[in-house]
Amino acid sequence: MTRTLRALVKRRLAGILVFLATLTLALSLACILPGQQPDDDDDASGDDDTGDDDTGDDDTGDDDTTEESPCSAGEGVHEGCGPISYDGCCEGETGLLWCENGWLCTLDCTENPSCGWEVTNEYYNCGTDGEPAPLNTPPLECP
Repeated sequence: MTRTLRALVKRRLAGILVFLATLTLALSLACILPGQQPDDDDDASGDDDTGDDDTGDDDTGDDDTTEESPCSAGEGVHEGCGPISYDGCCEGETGLLWCENGWLCTLDCTENPSCGWEVTNEYYNCGTDGEPAPLNTPPLECP
């Protein structure tokens, strides 16, 4: 292989690697994973849903208000979900994790055992028989 051809191949491979790295980063930042569900607030109306009620009140008074949880149940652990999808997964019989609104959410199943596949809604939840999804897809145990 000539020197020019080697240089050309190296540049092409470098370009492909940069593209793949950029794509991977974009997907991980957007938390686009298999089974990811859109936000319940998403609609075609074009509303920005910023929570601004346009009353002119700047809410600069008391800071005693608590921030609304990004999770429909349980609590938000942190932004970013890693390999966890909206379908969720179980940490033993009493821990449930899932991704919602770009947040990793958790729910303690001790009072409502066991963590497993909920056939009706097709995701992992508390209060089930503790069995995995059909063919264990998505997997029962969290990665």
